[in-house]
Amino acid sequence: MENYISHDRGGLQPKKGEKCSWYKIIGGESKVIYSKLVDIELADQYLKENVVGKASHSDCVHIALATLNHADILVSYNFKHIVNINRIRGYNSVNYKFGHKINCNN
Repeated sequence: MENYISHDRGGLQPKKGEKCSWYKIIGGESKVIYSKLVDIELADQYLKENVVGKASHSDCVHIALATLNHADILVSYNFKHIVNINRIRGYNSVNYKFGHKINCNN
């Protein structure tokens, strides 16, 4: 996905039992990406590696969705669990370990 901005509160409602994040292309169309088992597994791996605590699972799913869908930019105001240099390095460490894209905000 080139030039997508992730926004997890886009007003889009997932179907019952489904989680989603909303990705908006800069300057135009939008696309909904629903989380899959592989996204949840990567999110769980962030928790196993103690990047963040268990209460931050939804943040981990958000990062996993961006990582596995090759988002160029992840915009967030969550400075505790997402936009935090130590957390970014932790996410990148897990991503590298499993052969995924390294997010460049470190």
